[in-house]
Amino acid sequence: MSELTNLSPAAETTKQQRDRFLAFAFSTSDLLVEVDKKGVVTYALGAAKNFTGGQANELNGQDWLELFDEADRPLALFFKKQSEIGRRSGPIMIRLNEDLTHMKSAVMCGLYMPEKPEVFYLTLSKANALSAKMAHLQRDSKQDNLYSGEEYTNLALEALTLSQEAGQDAELTFIELENYDDCIEQIGPEDWHKFKSKLAVFLQSRSVDGITAGEMAPGKFSLVKDRSFKEEALKEEVKNISRKTLGNKHAKALEFSTKSVDSDFGRLTEREAYKAISHTIKEFEKQGNDLTIDSLNEGFEGFLKENASKISDLKAKINQQRFEMHFQPIVNIKTNEVKYYESLIRFEGQDSPYETVVFAEDVDMSCELDMAVCSKMINYMLYYAQDPKVHFSINISGASVENKKFLSDLRYKFEPHKNRGFHKRVIFELTESNEIKNLEKTNEFIKELQADGFRIYLDDFGAGAASFQYLNKLHVDGLKIDGMYTTDIIKKPRNATMLKNMAKLCKDLEIDIVAERVETKEQARFLTDLGIDKAQGYYYSKPLPKPEYDPLAK
Repeated sequence: MSELTNLSPAAETTKQQRDRFLAFAFSTSDLLVEVDKKGVVTYALGAAKNFTGGQANELNGQDWLELFDEADRPLALFFKKQSEIGRRSGPIMIRLNEDLTHMKSAVMCGLYMPEKPEVFYLTLSKANALSAKMAHLQRDSKQDNLYSGEEYTNLALEALTLSQEAGQDAELTFIELENYDDCIEQIGPEDWHKFKSKLAVFLQSRSVDGITAGEMAPGKFSLVKDRSFKEEALKEEVKNISRKTLGNKHAKALEFSTKSVDSDFGRLTEREAYKAISHTIKEFEKQGNDLTIDSLNEGFEGFLKENASKISDLKAKINQQRFEMHFQPIVNIKTNEVKYYESLIRFEGQDSPYETVVFAEDVDMSCELDMAVCSKMINYMLYYAQDPKVHFSINISGASVENKKFLSDLRYKFEPHKNRGFHKRVIFELTESNEIKNLEKTNEFIKELQADGFRIYLDDFGAGAASFQYLNKLHVDGLKIDGMYTTDIIKKPRNATMLKNMAKLCKDLEIDIVAERVETKEQARFLTDLGIDKAQGYYYSKPLPKPEYDPLAK
């Protein structure tokens, strides 16, 4: 205690800051490492064994880069170089040295303290589900690690979403090499490739998660970066890389311009944000940094304008009900009796409705399309399928499920037909359940329709990681097991085991279960052995213009 009381105010402040940093580091991390300006470890504390296979004090005197996979050491160097005094860098995911540990990757943060600006403090922590998602454990194995196309769009959306959730001010930034063709001719493809590899490592190190950087087209790059890292500083660092890699003479030939886009999603849904990013990237590929889009909201407006004629055509199809319904039977495997028919939309001139349905989701017209299908089915039951023994299922998208107006309109539309027994003849199948965000509201939606007499099924069950959470939260009447489990059920015992357990769980919960994509007699028989008694698929019938099924054909 006497040592503490004799500390000078300045020394006490330094010690307090260090202690606070240590406390902060270990509240989120497993290992703290101090590195001097030569890159030598001078101090380590924490659970080093997880990362190095040894004790923390055994790191003292070692080269800090030995902690990491050789391919990621340039990333570590850039990370250290760009870290600022008093400002935490990271987190980023970095691969570990496989000779030292069985752990493949760790989450790294770094900081320079004002009192010891020559010492770099870094922390390492095990990757949990969130950090793995943030930093994308499944890193590309390409030499330059730059992403492109849909892959980069997905990464950018996730990086921006997670940044906003964490309160980090991130933005989508584009970098263009002016006069690309002339530059390559001047410096040569070999030197250009060498420079691009260095640039890739740098762009990743400057991205918010250490990974989200891409090449959109030759000489056109992008990253999701922290807004505090200004465009001028970005261009200057790129210039420094070109000078070090190519020499002053060739570096002078490279002129870069940058453009950042305001990445606040505002009221955009996740699907709309994806389209906004995708459209903005495509426009950058066309225009370079003459890009006139300044925000993702403008990017989505651009997407809508680009697709104005398709939107108008879709509205006409919905309003005029310019589509037909086909019907596929759901059959009791043992008795060969039809339980009900799934109603499937078909558009003229299209083999599959998939593209149109997805486009309706992209432009926020799923509710209108779902309601038009319900109207079509009400008319069909009134005039063409009056037999009360014939039951139908109608698909409802995740977007419609979360729309209060859709629920009230749906109940209003069916109310006049309650005395005809339509409520008992209709099953609603909730599709795209992965789009459902609020499970409590969705369960209220389900309970209100069940109170009216409708049955509710979850479609494509098992396709998403959250399926069993949905089953716990959503009190549905039935499940349709995703066809991916059925297709290889005979060849893959794991699939059979999962289906058997699903069937048992559903039986215990008194929930109906249907297997999709049944295509052979052997599959159907196998399903009954697992406890599943209803099936749908081409073995029984393809979707037909009328609800017909010949049990004698089986």
